[in-house]
Amino acid sequence: MNLLRGDYNRLTKSVDIITGRGGYMPRCKPFKYTYEKEIVMYAHFKKLVYFSTECIYSPQAFRGYVRELIKNLESQRTTSIIDIIHSAEKFVLEEKNITTKPLIKMKCKYCGFMSSNEMCKACALLEKLSKMKSKTKIEYDKEKGSESLNNVEDKKEDEKVNEKDKEKDKKIEVDKEK
Repeated sequence: MNLLRGDYNRLTKSVDIITGRGGYMPRCKPFKYTYEKEIVMYAHFKKLVYFSTECIYSPQAFRGYVRELIKNLESQRTTSIIDIIHSAEKFVLEEKNITTKPLIKMKCKYCGFMSSNEMCKACALLEKLSKMKSKTKIEYDKEKGSESLNNVEDKKEDEKVNEKDKEKDKKIEVDKEK
């Protein structure tokens, strides 16, 4: 995908055998040169638990078109996937030709997870959804570590009940003073 999008900075980083060096979470790729079919067959015969369901929305995504293109290439030349990996490994960027800003890793100011911005995409989406004119507000619960749906009308009713309770308490206090 990075090759087709022209994102050469990510392309050179993604084909490295160890990605994320010097970052929060380096990852190694022991099965880098192994075909996905071989990995799935191995997991199947060894009776390992693996995730094999494809998202129902992925065929319409750009990723689906890339997958179809690669399958077509592979039907004509079986080594096309490995050839793409080897080509990307040999691709070298010169520092003076890089025009994009370097990626700065930081923590999200709301949830604390790793992000490239002050606010991660999940929190930005939650904020955008909560600003929409709806009856339900979506919030991130830091204690539970998950999103929760809060009905705005229920909150308003709770606030009214609390105000009525406060008014009753004030009346009782005034009556006691008399």
